[in-house]
Amino acid sequence: METFPGTFHAATAGIGSLTDLEIAFRRVKKGKAQGQDHIPPEACHVCPTLLVKQYYNALMKLVLHGQESLHHKGGFLISARKGRGPTTDPAAYRSFLISSHMGKVLRRAPVTLGLHEARAFLRGAQMQGLSVGLLNIADG
Repeated sequence: METFPGTFHAATAGIGSLTDLEIAFRRVKKGKAQGQDHIPPEACHVCPTLLVKQYYNALMKLVLHGQESLHHKGGFLISARKGRGPTTDPAAYRSFLISSHMGKVLRRAPVTLGLHEARAFLRGAQMQGLSVGLLNIADG
């Protein structure tokens, strides 16, 4: 295979198929709060095929480059009462981060995401002529 300057080739076998992403969209629970993108979770059930066509490229970018759209980051942090304890006690509350359902679906990336990001790091260092290495420290 011919390689052009500034290009790279990556194995995409671990990324998942369009069908895998469609299944992830269908798994979004209905009735949840909308994130900052204001897309209701019910949309994931009504038109998952359309969403897959729109978001598969974002999944590829996330996995191959380790870059996530700013639209999918963050969210609204709210405090909700647990229903017990005095209302003046901070322990009687818990925090919820209401974030984008689209971002959550894309973050269900394959377990090989770390491998892809490590390869991207090594590739970038090689292109810059840097000498780098990775350490795998396992518990056990």
